Amino acid sequence: MCFLGIRTILLGQTTVYLDGKESLQVQSTDQTSAQLAKRKVNELVIDGYLFAGIDSISQQNSGTHIFLHQGEKKHIYVDSVRVLGNDLIDVEYKRGKYSRQILNDYISKGYPFTQLHWQGITQDKKGRLNGSLMIDPGPYIVNDTVVLLTEVKTKRAFIQQSINLELGKPFNEISYQNVENKLQQLDFLELSSPPDIAFSGGRATTYLSLKENKSSSFEGIIGLLPNQTTSGGMLVTGYLDLSLGNLFYSGKQLQLNWQQFAAQSQQLSVGYSHPYLFGSDVLVGGSFNLIKQDTTFITRDIKLEVGTFLFGKSLRFNGSYSRSSGSLISPNIERVTAQTFADYAIDFYAIRLSRQTRTNSFRNYWSFKTEATLGKKNIEKNTSLPSSYYDTLVTTSTVYKLMANIQWQQILFGQSALFMEYDMRLLENAQILRNELYRVGGLKTLRGFNENFFFAQNYFLTRLELRQYFEEGSYIFLFYDQMISHAFDRWSAPLGLGTGLSLDTNNGLFSFAFALGSSSEIPFDINNTKIHLGYTSRF
Repeated sequence: MCFLGIRTILLGQTTVYLDGKESLQVQSTDQTSAQLAKRKVNELVIDGYLFAGIDSISQQNSGTHIFLHQGEKKHIYVDSVRVLGNDLIDVEYKRGKYSRQILNDYISKGYPFTQLHWQGITQDKKGRLNGSLMIDPGPYIVNDTVVLLTEVKTKRAFIQQSINLELGKPFNEISYQNVENKLQQLDFLELSSPPDIAFSGGRATTYLSLKENKSSSFEGIIGLLPNQTTSGGMLVTGYLDLSLGNLFYSGKQLQLNWQQFAAQSQQLSVGYSHPYLFGSDVLVGGSFNLIKQDTTFITRDIKLEVGTFLFGKSLRFNGSYSRSSGSLISPNIERVTAQTFADYAIDFYAIRLSRQTRTNSFRNYWSFKTEATLGKKNIEKNTSLPSSYYDTLVTTSTVYKLMANIQWQQILFGQSALFMEYDMRLLENAQILRNELYRVGGLKTLRGFNENFFFAQNYFLTRLELRQYFEEGSYIFLFYDQMISHAFDRWSAPLGLGTGLSLDTNNGLFSFAFALGSSSEIPFDINNTKIHLGYTSRF
């Protein structure tokens, strides 16, 4: 059995109703209205709604409306399975697996037209329903090529691999239905219309109408801050960020970041990401980070990582090795002793799980990343300090670090949305040094304070924004940031609040933030107002 020349029938907006309540909206489908209705009924029956059926199908100006009734649900235990043409089927059946799982197994392994039917349903002494499941897998379909209906520079092979519809592999209907969600994980590509599909001779050809977004950016920020380390005066800080996305039109990325966050204090970061190494699902990357804190210390981090995609490429798993080291610039025994500074070197091994999505638009979205790290730390002796200083230090120890970050935007009403970010970091070690603590503060973390103002061993940070959009990517906002942090047996709860503007233009993003911060050391004071101006140029 094969399907020849079957092409998607665009139905416009198709709405499915269950017992009068809207259940599903479909922009396009690989079936006619009647076929779609029969399929949904079959799925309901498989899920235990044995008396499900079609009430009516109507065509209206707003699209196609399919009305179904589902009736009472009965749980049926799969007693046995019979597969038509099972000599060609390579889908494992395990006793006790739910019928819905069995159906998903087939449609994810090249059988998008699979139909399941119950046979011989009986009731045992305990009142349970048992039945035999007959599976009609239909034709076996493999992915053919992806046809691009619009001209884009991104390579077709990268697009096919990103949406999990690679040439020659079994057609996965679940992946096809999630094409839009997968593309939302890329900053530089999005759909301009729903995807389309055609089946011919056991092959599936996917038709995509794509729009390429500017993925490279250059950002510069100037901060005018009160100098909180001297009496009076203003401190001018700088922030430059260069991001080259979709290098060679194959998803590679290069990032360069520099900032001066305080007097004689700078930070430099360089990172590179290379997806789909040699055509596989493996991702490799590396980064270098340096922080110089006035004339006190310098820290350096070099990281190498390897990763892959999980669960249909909706999640990313990474493993990494990094080398972190810290050096004192001008050792002073009194200051070093009082604040616990030392030279050190740490070998870190980490695993990270993450989900990314495009965040520059008015829609519901969420992303997260979590990382667990284990390291071995060695404190190195500095010849400028007396050897007796190290008598009380633990020179070799194990370091544990944990990180979790969640970003979430929820549309409230009209053009209003609530944005929330939760960020948590933990650091545990027998000998905590001040120059290895987390750095928090500034526009990207806790607004209302200087960049990298706080040192924290453990902290939990929330960032809340009430956004009023007036264009797809432009909005004004009110924000409230709150952090609870711990370092050297001291707890603090600084907070920041204020307002701002994010203006998305054809050539870049203009940002403005007016913030006030308060902590145990710094009270709310209009003289401590932080004004951040920034412009991100896209190209």
